[in-house]
Amino acid sequence: MSPSLLAALVCAIGLIVACRGDAPPADGLRLVEAPIVEVTVVPPSTLPARYGLRVVSALPDGCHAYHDAAIARHDAVVDVTVRNAIPARDDLACTMVYGTVEHTIDLGAHFTPGVAYTVRVNGHVTVFTAR
Repeated sequence: MSPSLLAALVCAIGLIVACRGDAPPADGLRLVEAPIVEVTVVPPSTLPARYGLRVVSALPDGCHAYHDAAIARHDAVVDVTVRNAIPARDDLACTMVYGTVEHTIDLGAHFTPGVAYTVRVNGHVTVFTAR
């Protein structure tokens, strides 16, 4: 194997490793909102009644990796931001492999029965009525 081919292979492997996992973004990475594929409210099955949110988010190419989800609640509105980490440089080549990742996010237990709640995940809106 030629030295230049070997160097290119080592760089490609380093890029793949740097672009996956749930670690905090390192230098050279930035955070972006993840495209949302599906959102489902998971009703409680035990007491105390804790609601969950099943979120399927997209990984548009091989350089996108799920990073985190943050929740902010304001009365009957729950805002969830799901983020991917991507390379900060725009000139890197990424594999054109589309993927998805599924997570269940704990929404907590403080929901009043009979009240309709709006959940917004990166612009995707769903409504549920607490039981």
